[in-house]
Amino acid sequence: MRENEASFLSDRILERETMRSHEARIKMASGVDQSRAEACEALGYQARSVDAAMEQPNDPHALNALRKLQRNIREEQQRNDC
Repeated sequence: MRENEASFLSDRILERETMRSHEARIKMASGVDQSRAEACEALGYQARSVDAAMEQPNDPHALNALRKLQRNIREEQQRNDC
């Protein structure tokens, strides 16, 4: 049980760090002086990162977190007409 908890917690930490990094890129890319194409490029990079992570062996908690990230990215891409 402890191993699963540790794995889950480490996955959550990695997920948060990844999201912060990508959110920072998206915010920078979607600034007033930046074009929507740059925001879409950042979202595309984020989507590819999540897709690559989903191809790796993951526990159920990590997969659920990755699916949530994937859904959020798609919604943001739709909002930005990417």
